[in-house]
Amino acid sequence: MKTIKRLLIIIYILIGFISYSLGIAVYENLKVDQEVRQFKKNMVLKETINIGDKMTSYYVPRETKEDEEPSFSDEKRRYVGQPGDILVTRQSPYPEYRGIHEFVSYYFGGHASLVIEDNQVMEIAGFGSGSIWDVITHDGVSDHDFTQTVITVPNYWLDRDHRGESDPSYPYYGSFYRDSFIGLRVKNTTKEEKQLAIDEAKRLEEMNTMYNYLFFLDTKNKYYCTDFISRIYQAINHQRSTKDKLKLNDDGFITSVNDLILSKDTYIFFYKETIGNHEHIYYFE
Repeated sequence: MKTIKRLLIIIYILIGFISYSLGIAVYENLKVDQEVRQFKKNMVLKETINIGDKMTSYYVPRETKEDEEPSFSDEKRRYVGQPGDILVTRQSPYPEYRGIHEFVSYYFGGHASLVIEDNQVMEIAGFGSGSIWDVITHDGVSDHDFTQTVITVPNYWLDRDHRGESDPSYPYYGSFYRDSFIGLRVKNTTKEEKQLAIDEAKRLEEMNTMYNYLFFLDTKNKYYCTDFISRIYQAINHQRSTKDKLKLNDDGFITSVNDLILSKDTYIFFYKETIGNHEHIYYFE
């Protein structure tokens, strides 16, 4: 009888946890959808151009703050973001796996990168040479040859030829990286503070820092993509007062893409969505 009661208690706890996490996920997704709609609502069409067999429409605010940095780092609008900006997508990298794709997209989101100088981004992902088990059981400090580490790559987020037809995700995302993604800026930070965050990211890259498949466990020396973004910005908190400290993950649990978007310390400066072969890009000039 006692065993049955204990089992029932465990079941009730699990049901409660699942219900709570589902409620949080629903709330966050509705809130992000609302913020994106409001961001788009404040924009007006600037121009529409054809690029090969693709069409791109650009939208700009009716009024832009004087001190707002441009959304693009080049005149041809190929590279989005200034150093310190954050690029996130809510869409998972597994669109071919029905069910898994929807679950990951809804609960956690797809990916996050940090924009740095020279039209590059820094990021960490779970794709690489090492098996998941080998990476999980590694202490995260000893030498290794795994490739699930922090890397610096060219800024690919607006690459219109990101993937070829042989890519498993091509039937879902086409040649674009994702159907939609969001650009975030950290509020009330100086260029010097953003550089501190970038320097912290580069330090982790030099250390060959590994990916964390356990998310909220084993966090001392391992990171996952959104966690990486959140924690490198904490590097500037040592020079701030308690009330001014940055916190890009308000709930203090697994850092999701929605957490970064909804943080009180970030705001949307860019949004891109693709409908068929037609890109719609909303940005600050």
